[in-house]
Amino acid sequence: MKGFKKSSLVRTLSSKDSSPAETPTSEAPTSPPIPEESGGTPETLTSPPLLSPSLSSSGDEKKSKSKIPPPPPPDPVRTEEYVMAAEERMAEIDRLLSEIRTKKAKMTNEVARKIFQAVGSCMPVLEAVASLHPISDNVFKVFSGVYALEKMRQDHDEDIAEVFYSATIAIWSLHNLSKLVIEEDMKPKFDSILQKVEKTLSDFGQHVVDYYSQNKAVRLIKIHGASGAVAAFKGEFDNSKVELQWFIDTHTAVATQRGINNTNSKLDKYLTKMENQSETMKTLSDNVRKGRDQFDKMQQGLNSQFSTVLDAINKGNLETREAIIKRLEEGPHELINDMDLKSVWKEMRWRNTIKCRHFLDAVQDFYFQQFAKQLKATSNFHKDQWTNFILSKSIWYAGVGDAIDGDSSGFISVTELNDFLALRPQGWTVPEWLTFWAVGWSQCNVTYRTRIHDKWQEITDKTSGLVAAFGADHEFTRFINETEVFIKSAVGVPEKDFEDDLLPAEVEAELFRLNTKYRRWQEEELTVKVQENVMQEQEDIVRIMGQPRIELSLMPLVYVWLTYFADKVEKTAGEDNVALLVPEFIVARKTMEAMLHRRTGELVQIWSQQKEHLPTQVAGFCGGVLESYYDTTYEKLRAHKKASKLRAYRQDLPAETA
Repeated sequence: MKGFKKSSLVRTLSSKDSSPAETPTSEAPTSPPIPEESGGTPETLTSPPLLSPSLSSSGDEKKSKSKIPPPPPPDPVRTEEYVMAAEERMAEIDRLLSEIRTKKAKMTNEVARKIFQAVGSCMPVLEAVASLHPISDNVFKVFSGVYALEKMRQDHDEDIAEVFYSATIAIWSLHNLSKLVIEEDMKPKFDSILQKVEKTLSDFGQHVVDYYSQNKAVRLIKIHGASGAVAAFKGEFDNSKVELQWFIDTHTAVATQRGINNTNSKLDKYLTKMENQSETMKTLSDNVRKGRDQFDKMQQGLNSQFSTVLDAINKGNLETREAIIKRLEEGPHELINDMDLKSVWKEMRWRNTIKCRHFLDAVQDFYFQQFAKQLKATSNFHKDQWTNFILSKSIWYAGVGDAIDGDSSGFISVTELNDFLALRPQGWTVPEWLTFWAVGWSQCNVTYRTRIHDKWQEITDKTSGLVAAFGADHEFTRFINETEVFIKSAVGVPEKDFEDDLLPAEVEAELFRLNTKYRRWQEEELTVKVQENVMQEQEDIVRIMGQPRIELSLMPLVYVWLTYFADKVEKTAGEDNVALLVPEFIVARKTMEAMLHRRTGELVQIWSQQKEHLPTQVAGFCGGVLESYYDTTYEKLRAHKKASKLRAYRQDLPAETA
């Protein structure tokens, strides 16, 4: 069989240095162009990790390449985030494929699409491993070529998609190498395993090219032969997975043992040295006692200085007030906590508020210029370069604007901007935070809707026996019924994430990394606070969420609360003891609903004053997070209240007037 690298189609997709092919897209390139200096042309650029445009070089290639600095090493923190996101997606694919096999159903194109999304999340990790361990670079390049072929297709063959996923699982074992240094004496064995994987990938890629080059009638005639070849490739990839995992486990064990032996040798030398220093140890003990006496004297001195410290604090408070007044006199931008956004606000000469669209236009332009400067100076793309694709699209401005603009006025104030930045988790850059709220946050809500309904189904299944035993009038049964109504009203029904198809695979993979990171961070934070606090008042919910806007944390809060209830029920023995749990959770649910009702009413009042069409505003605000509650509950309560007032008014009228 011909080698995959010889395929004319792959040669067409590949660049001169065999870098992974780019997916054709109708969107404008998101990477900034390099301004040409007078009398010269741009230098050849190294390929970025994502969204690399096809940039040509001029002049002598060797001379040009010698001027290019090497790309920076992979960021270990970000690589770990890629691993976390990829593993979550692969777990979802495993679940879907297991359901398909159990039901003996046919794989849908939707599942095939999710498979290639999962592969897209794996690519940054495998690219990082290839840069750390050049020995695996060829495997990554061939795998990237096959992936580039497949992701261009609108419709995927189910068998080929499943085999390609098997190849992904096999190669995914390499992600462990991001934390390992391969021992020299084990490299030959590793190289032989990788060569087998590379050959199988090449043959599989050629099979894919040959298969799709045939028309559907020929495919149908040769279906049995094609099925046999696909099954053979799947078997090869399964064997490769076992071999690679065996190598990783063996390498880890050998490296650990060698490290232990080295540590023991150093410890023996240290103990021998200590045995010859008994007199020195006595001297050390005396010095410790003298040090303790000196510490007591120092503490007395500190006590005498306490009043001086208090005076300094009072003086510092006065100076702080004067500094704030000075900053206000210099301009409102001085109050912004982020330096980049402060410089944007100052350069645009805005006052206390600015229209949301104008703010986001200026911010996107600022980061576009910053990324372009780095590209020109270092020939390396900024790690947040991919965010330009989303931040440059005005269709996604609304998500960021709703997150910052708490009063939904259409304007952003310095205070609102600082509040928005204060919510940013540690380690997130501002472009990541803006991009997440543009698209990612709404995608997280879609995920949470499904998880909430799944968790509620799990709860009702486990408590069905208790409900039957307690009866319809028991407090526990009423709680289950009322909570189901609350979930359907406040959370809504699961829906498809329609924005997946609007994003290139590389951008979608980066965004999913942020989504996964945010969901896990939110769940960890909320789980601790829900367990430590009883939601009796709305202030308790504000303390749990860390901010006063319930719409921003509604979905993860409900999910964590239901998970907490399920865990409490499971760990509580006896029907009577389970019934005792209910009052706390009834109060919590009513408090959440009261806060949701108050916030919806506040926004409705604002939009009414602005003469906006309420259903349209509710459907568009924060990705429609309040739409279900507004349609099913709030509007009905509002209409009922209005009708009651009208009836009362008519009853108070004199008989002849009525």
